[in-house]
Amino acid sequence: MNHEIPDLDTDGLTDAGPAAAERAQAEVDRAAAAGDVLEMAEANRRFHMTIFEWPGLPRLVRPIRTLWDSTDAYRSLYYGEEPREGPPG
Repeated sequence: MNHEIPDLDTDGLTDAGPAAAERAQAEVDRAAAAGDVLEMAEANRRFHMTIFEWPGLPRLVRPIRTLWDSTDAYRSLYYGEEPREGPPG
């Protein structure tokens, strides 16, 4: 049985998506350095949503956005914790 991943139509993709993701990642880094947890969470969301939205698949983005929204509170708690050294254990 041959299971191939279908080719995606990349004709409409531009460099705007990766460039916007890089800007959002820089915002995450700046917010982290400043200790601004709220801005870091917002920039992290912009980073990920930019990547998810870039291919133009709204039917995929909707459930991702719903899951993301439902876990926002936990993510903010995680960002507010002190950095960990090594794996938990």
